Formats: sequence, structure tokens, C-alpha cells
Amino acid sequence: MPDGSWKTLAQGTTSGDCKELKVTSTTAQMFQLHLFASQLINAGAGMTIDELQMVE
Repeated sequence: MPDGSWKTLAQGTTSGDCKELKVTSTTAQMFQLHLFASQLINAGAGMTIDELQMVE
């Protein structure tokens, strides 16, 4: 981020078991994850991230 701006690497509209987003190789000093929920099937269930991998 030489210019200090954030870049979107991936985005989607669905989530679920075994959801996988692959992105092109990149180098970064910081990482942000934003989750937005407009409708939940199970009221009160919320969102859970079971695993997040960042590998080369």
C-alpha cells in the first residue's frame, strides 16, 4: 500500500460451508475483513468464522 489506500481483493453475496474465495497473490502489511448480514435464516444465530487462512 505505497499510497495508503485499501484495495478490495474479493467480495461475494453468499456464505456457507466450504465457501472459498481465491485471490491473486498480493503483498500487504494489513488486512481487513468486513462481514455484512442483511438477513439471517436463524434469528439470533449471527455469523461465525470457523477458519481463515492466508497462505502462499
